[in-house]
Amino acid sequence: MKKIALLGAVAFALSACSSTWSGVKNDASRVGDKVENKLERAGDKVESQWERTKEGTKTRWNKTIDAIKAD
Repeated sequence: MKKIALLGAVAFALSACSSTWSGVKNDASRVGDKVENKLERAGDKVESQWERTKEGTKTRWNKTIDAIKAD
């Protein structure tokens, strides 16, 4: 009888561990998706800022060239 009770307790414990593991995997998956989304948005913002920097630099360079030519 004790063996059956012990076997039942072990089966219950393993079942609980399985549920916990499944929950951990689901949580990790959701976190991974959120991180991926945030990194993609950050990359888009960096790219946008880089384009603005290039345009600003080009404009300032052209103004500098024009000022040199005017002298």
